[in-house]
Amino acid sequence: MERRRHLHLATFLFGIIKYKCPPYLYSKLQWAKDKQLSLTTRGSACLLLTQLHHTAAFRGSFRYAATKCWNDLPPPLRTLKTISNFKIKYKNYLLQQQRNC
Repeated sequence: MERRRHLHLATFLFGIIKYKCPPYLYSKLQWAKDKQLSLTTRGSACLLLTQLHHTAAFRGSFRYAATKCWNDLPPPLRTLKTISNFKIKYKNYLLQQQRNC
């Protein structure tokens, strides 16, 4: 069930990042600054900035869950162009991880 939740959150997040929609959720994301990457690849290759936190409640927030989910994705998945392609490849990746356990 945990991997299924990851799949749904990652797919939802992929759409938010690629299409910047809905704007109120996209505005909650902060990108880590990386001098080696240009601004044009920001949404596809860079990592999200992890906020410092001191409470367990923050770990349940969208910002924390989205940041952890995006940063844990394999880099090739972050550069895909369509949501359907992303979902298929990420699902295959999760199944492969489960088989290796």
